Amino acid sequence: MKAASDMQKAKDEALENAHKAAQQMLVQPLEKVDDVTAEIFNEKMREIQASVTFATNVKRALEALSSLLDTQEPILAKEAAEAIQKLASEVIALANEDEKQQVKQQLGRIHSKLYERGLSEGVQEAKEALETVKAMRESNLMPQVVIDFLGSYSRTLKEYANRPYDYNK
Repeated sequence: MKAASDMQKAKDEALENAHKAAQQMLVQPLEKVDDVTAEIFNEKMREIQASVTFATNVKRALEALSSLLDTQEPILAKEAAEAIQKLASEVIALANEDEKQQVKQQLGRIHSKLYERGLSEGVQEAKEALETVKAMRESNLMPQVVIDFLGSYSRTLKEYANRPYDYNK
């Protein structure tokens, strides 16, 4: 049981280290843009916000918001995605009942594209790593064939092989 306990401890430590590393990747700051680029973007955002606020129909509001899809810099794409969320209710309010579902879908697509561009490098890999860590934490230490083999020697080995921490309790 000592070997199983040592294996479980090593597994737990490795998974905890992987979890911390993946979380660290998720919070990496985005690279800033130069002042001129930021000011040009801010001016564009003010124009788009005014266009949406004063739009007389959904089509014009969506066209204004769609122009944000030209945003390539991650930090600005993140700001644009946040702006979409804030302005979405105004656009949806312009739609008649028949259009609302379609308008929400279009807004969602615009937001998703900008959101993806606004992620720092490695975020997708970090999310996948976190999912893998979660799955591995829930998995057994030893496969069933090993458990069955151990069971032929000892019922206690079979019972505690995947729960070595519980053995001494």
